[in-house]
Amino acid sequence: MSEAISCYDEALRIKPHYPEALSGLGVALKEAGRLDEALVSFDEALKYKSGFPDARNNRAGALLLKGSLKAGFEDFESRWIVRTRHPSLSSRICLNGPAKI
Repeated sequence: MSEAISCYDEALRIKPHYPEALSGLGVALKEAGRLDEALVSFDEALKYKSGFPDARNNRAGALLLKGSLKAGFEDFESRWIVRTRHPSLSSRICLNGPAKI
């Protein structure tokens, strides 16, 4: 796991505000048991890519592992809401993954 963390750290040195790398770093940190650091990484990813579903879902897992059930389930349940630029699809329940437009 430390190799993955090092790779994500290197990617973030090159591109510090890269949400996908921040989320990936969060996953590696979570797997290493470093939940507080993982949460910071997921929050940073969401700061640069608001509503980023991977970061939000991964943050849910870290919150649940920490025992923050309410916040964790709120993040986890957000996966059912599709937010798009199309007003007719906003807040549509999506049971089979993301809507294809």
